[in-house]
Amino acid sequence: MTFASDPLTGRTHRTLWFSVLALVLILFALASGQQALAQAGNDAWFGVPTPAQRQNIGSPPSQYVPVAAADLSLRTGGEELPAEMLGGNNIARYMQDIIAISQQSKAAGDALWGRIGGTEWELMTAQYMAEKFRLFGLADVRIDRMPRNPQWWPTAWEVTLLADESYGSGSRDIPLLTAFPGVPSPSTPESGIDAELIYVGAGTPADLLGRDVTGKIAVYHAIFESGAYSYTGRGLADQLIKAGALAAIAVHDIEANIQFFNRFVGSEAGPGFTISGDDGVFLEQIIVHTAETKPLRARIKLISGPRDGLITQNTYGMIPGQSDETVILTAHTDAYFDGAYDNASGLATLLALAKYYSRPGAPTPQRNLLFVGSGGHHAGRPGTPYTNTGLQSVGTAYMVENYPQLMDDTVLVLNVEHTALTAVVTGLGGIINTTTETARHLAVSNRSPFLLENFLAAIDRYGVIVPTMTNHFPGGDASNFLRAEIPVVNLISAGFWYHSSGDILENIPVQGLERTARMFAYFLDRVDSASRVEIGTGAPGN
Repeated sequence: MTFASDPLTGRTHRTLWFSVLALVLILFALASGQQALAQAGNDAWFGVPTPAQRQNIGSPPSQYVPVAAADLSLRTGGEELPAEMLGGNNIARYMQDIIAISQQSKAAGDALWGRIGGTEWELMTAQYMAEKFRLFGLADVRIDRMPRNPQWWPTAWEVTLLADESYGSGSRDIPLLTAFPGVPSPSTPESGIDAELIYVGAGTPADLLGRDVTGKIAVYHAIFESGAYSYTGRGLADQLIKAGALAAIAVHDIEANIQFFNRFVGSEAGPGFTISGDDGVFLEQIIVHTAETKPLRARIKLISGPRDGLITQNTYGMIPGQSDETVILTAHTDAYFDGAYDNASGLATLLALAKYYSRPGAPTPQRNLLFVGSGGHHAGRPGTPYTNTGLQSVGTAYMVENYPQLMDDTVLVLNVEHTALTAVVTGLGGIINTTTETARHLAVSNRSPFLLENFLAAIDRYGVIVPTMTNHFPGGDASNFLRAEIPVVNLISAGFWYHSSGDILENIPVQGLERTARMFAYFLDRVDSASRVEIGTGAPGN
């Protein structure tokens, strides 16, 4: 490069040239630094994308494209549309109100959040139900409060994979953000548990051959069968910890970054956790890579224990009939997380039915219709230890034990629980919604031919999806009424998103809500005119 001979011009051009050169060198240095950082990032954790990086990458290209297919259409049986109160959009609005209460719990900073039985949020739900009952004009609206057992309550936890220089430059500790402790896991020491991980596959006897879990954190892979309730890891954490493991981590085989309140992954003997989605994929990949370098370690911390003094409640509202006999409709008020399917859907459907049967001009039923928002479904009765993980349904048990005359007068219980959920398919690169709904277990506890015939007729009329086999046991909140020899009719499934943060309103089909509400109303109308003998109240086998 030549320079002008003029001293001033030369100085100016030389200054400009050096400035350009300096800028080029700076940009080169920055680019080199970024490349070095990128290279270090690629080297970190053997180049395996971390959970955070996997989320940033987004969904991989796929040959699958959206189909412009609507949800399963609503079958009306040919009759004119009923009053608006049975409409799906109306029911969904009630659901929104109920889910908003759970969101208040989350916003308040509850580590275990939702409409947890015995908390202010469940009471707020009961008060909401009572307010609606009064608005609809139901009689004898009241809230009946009763104690429950202590709630196992986690307040803080951590599951972190510990980095090592042998895993690649730039490796940093990775917290697993989907980790959620399983009831009734105890607190760890304040310093936590720092131990090597050992992978035990599905945890079958064959998987455990030759593997010593003593002093280690056991990791196992849990596969959903029909949904989140039925999976292959039930009770495995307790077995592993009692065999010497310091803790256990269940990798839930689900293509979603969600948390689970899972009562089958904990142990009184040590902490058990679930993880899901990208956390699970990363952990299993890294376990393979570290097998040839330095065994992977993790740090686990948990603060948990009983929360005492909890009071749950039932909410009642009555539509008086023409006799002393009663039909009870019940839906439980408590829930983990948003609890859309379990059980905002049931509560909203109960409200729709209450409004429908109390509408101006509605015929007076032959029997009283008692609407119950029952409390403490996911809870134990007073005196039950907080480590008891069974579902004892405190509210319905309280009714059976404290209202004998009501039990004598009741001819039937209809359990309104988990009333509509979109069915999904998996294995196509994600969890994909379908145009139909989850099948729900049908039960008529006393196997009354009259009840079964009319329930099946209602199911067929509105296109409700049910399995073709049943044992007629009414799982769910109303099963306590069997102790009073009252027939229970039920339609329920745990569902794919059972007790998880994925149980949200977006997974509830509006048509399905209306379908179930219409189906229940059709069935109740036919039961109303039936005799006690036809219903089979008090018959053997209840």
